[in-house]
Amino acid sequence: MGSVDVAVISHFAAGCLESAVVDVTVFDEVPEACETHEVALDIEERLKFCIKYHVAIINYTNRAFSGFNLMLIVHVCLTSLIFGVLGYQIVKVDVVSEKLRYAMHLGGWIFLLFLTCYYGQLILNESTSVASAAYQSKWYNGPTKLRKNICLIIMRAQKPLKLRAASIGVISLETFVSVIKTAYSYFALLLSISE
Repeated sequence: MGSVDVAVISHFAAGCLESAVVDVTVFDEVPEACETHEVALDIEERLKFCIKYHVAIINYTNRAFSGFNLMLIVHVCLTSLIFGVLGYQIVKVDVVSEKLRYAMHLGGWIFLLFLTCYYGQLILNESTSVASAAYQSKWYNGPTKLRKNICLIIMRAQKPLKLRAASIGVISLETFVSVIKTAYSYFALLLSISE
């Protein structure tokens, strides 16, 4: 159940980050020069909202993901071993119904791992897109204070949010491929030992 929890939290955080990207793009409407004081104040208020929203998303994801660190390291480590054993069982069992049962079990494990890694990748992608959206806005047309604040947003957003598995590292699609490779190694080892 832990993988599904991580996926739900990651999906929520990615959606929030996506809306943060949309919020930052409102600065595309910055006029060449802020003619009136009201326009400058309006832009400044929207920027403050974007900054507070981005900080809230960062704090939420860091707190939520810290609760899953140990669970994810156990999940990732055991998953490659389980993949290898289930693959071995599929090859060695002679009864078709047993092969199908092991194959479905393996499919479920693969799906859960992919779900976790996919949302970890989504968080990485969405958190870095905030910097791109801020940079691509017309921030350079605004007043000096706005330009400095947008530069600070860009600098912070260049450090992506990451779903981590304690000491293993970042959970992403790269991790998924790595687990599959390790599982194949276990599978090949089991086959070579049994023959």
